[in-house]
Amino acid sequence: MPNVVTENTDNLTSVITVSVPREDYEQKLNNKLKEARKVAQIKGFRKGKVPMSFIKKNYGQSMLADIINDLMQDEMVKTMEEGGDKYLGQPIPTEDQKQYSFSVSNLEDFEFKFEIGLKPEFKVTGIDKKKAFNYYATQIPATTIDEEIANARKRAGERVLDEEKIVEGDMVKFDAKELDGKKVKEDGIQNEFSLLWDRIDNDKLKKQLLKKKVGDTVSFNVFEVEKDTEADYVKKYMLGIGEEDETGEMYEATIIEVSRIVEAELNEEFFTKTFGEDVKTEAEARTFLESEIGKSYNKTADALLFRDIQDRLMEVNGPKMPLPDAFMKRFLMTQSEDNTPEIIEEGYEGFADNLRWTLVRGQLFDKYEIKVEQEDLNEHFANQIRQYMGGYADAAMIQQTVGRMMQDQKMVEDAANNIATDRLMDKVKDDLKLKEKKVTIEELNAVVTELNEKMAAERAAEEEE
Repeated sequence: MPNVVTENTDNLTSVITVSVPREDYEQKLNNKLKEARKVAQIKGFRKGKVPMSFIKKNYGQSMLADIINDLMQDEMVKTMEEGGDKYLGQPIPTEDQKQYSFSVSNLEDFEFKFEIGLKPEFKVTGIDKKKAFNYYATQIPATTIDEEIANARKRAGERVLDEEKIVEGDMVKFDAKELDGKKVKEDGIQNEFSLLWDRIDNDKLKKQLLKKKVGDTVSFNVFEVEKDTEADYVKKYMLGIGEEDETGEMYEATIIEVSRIVEAELNEEFFTKTFGEDVKTEAEARTFLESEIGKSYNKTADALLFRDIQDRLMEVNGPKMPLPDAFMKRFLMTQSEDNTPEIIEEGYEGFADNLRWTLVRGQLFDKYEIKVEQEDLNEHFANQIRQYMGGYADAAMIQQTVGRMMQDQKMVEDAANNIATDRLMDKVKDDLKLKEKKVTIEELNAVVTELNEKMAAERAAEEEE
């Protein structure tokens, strides 16, 4: 078996040495050469009778390199797993690593040396009640509560179909066919999709739809019909094709279904079913909503608080978190062909700060036992769909859309990060001294704008430097 030795060169880097003696690989090499000889078909020789010298000359070097690489990689994987989470970056060959020719005519012992970074040893401090942090409590206007009650009535309302007319607020389902000029394109793209009235960003189309019914047709640019949608989204979710597939812009769409929500009546049954058994009147519903809506603005307040906490934690913990800078710069050079020493040096300070913050946050996740499970992600995406679709999202539609979203790795990673951060904030706030400041929505937005402008100015100053 290969021998592995890990030696700390200092408190921040280690060298992992993997030794592969000749006796550990020679038999494997001979077996592979024999197998290759059995199946080799070379002109001038019968199958299985090719001279071994020919096999060694033509295949031996690559076979030996593969065997050694597999043995070495297996040992490195074990070593990294045994090291747990103490490492930074990934192992890279040391600068004095010997280069081997992998000659089968001169077998030798191999030794590979890799450098790896080590996480600094520290314990997060700064989460205490010694320093007071501002926390913005937003006052919710009556008009916002009115809108929420109206939306709740839609969600609790009855979905009905109408084949005779289209009115504002409807959902319209189309069977869309790609056009070639003014005619339907032969073998063109065809797909069914639905549009919510409020999502349509085409006044001309809206006027046309108000004069149409099921069975009628309209034509429109499919890439400009809905608000705030990218071309890739239109292709994937409206046309049912891949991002790389080509399609024209104009489509003829036949109206195949029109549906709308008949709002629920404002009665006790509606209030208790929508807001809970303790809510029986409109006044109680408004009190309940003021609290619930406030939670959404609390997320902004949490984000501002989190920014202040992050600054505080980096101020307190950053100086006691030295990093293996030389190794990290070498490691970054291996991550992209575009990275140059100049580029790495220019952006390293920002990279180092982000890395330190990642280490701090990792300790906090462990301290407060923050975990994100599969069911958390499912519910997160389902809530996004409910908010987007309102009362039109049934269980089957939600489940199907969640399934598609779960296939997007970046979307899943972002969702998991958001969930974990929200949970961390809930835990951290209990251990802090908060100074509540009552503000209007406009005042809260002004604070956010001021912070964004400050951050933009800091970035601009860094770029000038």
